[in-house]
Amino acid sequence: MRVQLSVLGADPAEHLLRTTGLPLAAVARRVGYESPGALRALLRRRLGKGPRALRPAGPPDPGAGPGGVP
Repeated sequence: MRVQLSVLGADPAEHLLRTTGLPLAAVARRVGYESPGALRALLRRRLGKGPRALRPAGPPDPGAGPGGVP
């Protein structure tokens, strides 16, 4: 299962990082990683960017609900 997640995990994680205000640890758990560090390494390998670079610029949307989701 870990191999499959390492192949597929970057896309859902990237989406969550770009569209929510969830902490990296919460994003990691949602895509199947116990360690935020393991997800961070995957993102750097697959996308060439760390989690912070994937976050939108500026403050979170004030109209968004918990975790930054409208």
